[in-house]
Amino acid sequence: MNTKAVTSQPFYNALQQGVECTCPVYVQITDKLKMDTGKILAVFQIAPVSMVIFIAINKVIWEIGVPKHANVTRPTWTNAATSCCHSAITGALALLVCLTESSWMENSYRAYYVHCFATGYFLFDLYDMLKSPEKIATWDIYLHHIIIITAMTFPNWLCPCSGYGVWDYLCEINTIFLHGRKLLKFTGHHRNSVVYKATIWLYVGTFVIFRFIPQVCVVVRLIIDPLSLVCALICLTPQLFLVWIGVDIAWKIYRKEFMNSDGPNTDNIISRIENSCCRPNTRTNRDADVVQNGHINGKIKSQ
Repeated sequence: MNTKAVTSQPFYNALQQGVECTCPVYVQITDKLKMDTGKILAVFQIAPVSMVIFIAINKVIWEIGVPKHANVTRPTWTNAATSCCHSAITGALALLVCLTESSWMENSYRAYYVHCFATGYFLFDLYDMLKSPEKIATWDIYLHHIIIITAMTFPNWLCPCSGYGVWDYLCEINTIFLHGRKLLKFTGHHRNSVVYKATIWLYVGTFVIFRFIPQVCVVVRLIIDPLSLVCALICLTPQLFLVWIGVDIAWKIYRKEFMNSDGPNTDNIISRIENSCCRPNTRTNRDADVVQNGHINGKIKSQ
C-alpha cells in the first residue's frame, strides 16, 4: 500500500501541474469561443434588422413609382434605387469606423457589425433579384452576393480580420456613383450633360480612392500578416475576386464612356444588365399598360 502511494503521488502532482499549465490555454480557447459566439449572434441579430430596413426602403421607393420620363420598368428602378440607398448608408458607416478606430486593420467588432448590416442587404437583394420577373442581374452579381454572405462571414468567426472587411466596404462610396450612373441613364440623361459627366468623374475618383487602393491594401496585408494558412486562404480567395470584379466593371465603364466602345466586347456585367433592364416585360404591372398584343405603344423603348 505504501509503495503504491509513494509511486502514485508523483504522478498525481505531475498531472496537477500539467492541468495548471494548460489553464491559460484553456482560458484563451474559452475567450475565443465566446468572441466567435458573439459574432455569430451578431449576424442573426443585425442582419434581420438590416433586411427589414431595406424591405421598408424598397417598399417606399416602389410606392413612389418610376419617374414619368424614365425608360425603365418599376421592378428594375426600385431595385437600383434601393441599391443606391444601401451604398450610401453602408459606405458612410464604413468610413465612420475607419476614421474613428484607434488602429486600422484590427479585429474590430464595429467593423464586423458593418459587415452584418451589409449582409442583411445582400440577403434581401438576392431574394429581390430572384423573385423579379425580369433579368435584373447576371451570374456575376449573384456570385458577388453569395461570396459576401458566406465567404466573408465565416472567416470573421475563425480569423482576426474583421478590420480588413471594413476597408472593403469603403468601396460602397464608389458604388453610389455606379448606381447613380445607372439611374441617370434610366431617366434619359445624355452622357454630355453636366450631371452625367460629374457622376462619371466622381465614379472614377472614388474608384481609385475608396475601392482599388483599400482592396489592394487588404490583399497585401493578408499576404504579409502572420495569419494561419487556413485564414490566409479562405480570406484571400474572395478578396481577389472582389478586386477583379471592381476592376472589370471600371474597365468596361471606361471603354463605354471614354472610348465610345459599345461593341460586342463590352457585353459584360454592365452592358448586359443595362440592356436587359430596359426591355419591356409583360409580366410587370408597368409593362401591362404599354404592351398590347406583343406590340409596344411607344412609352417604353427596347434598347
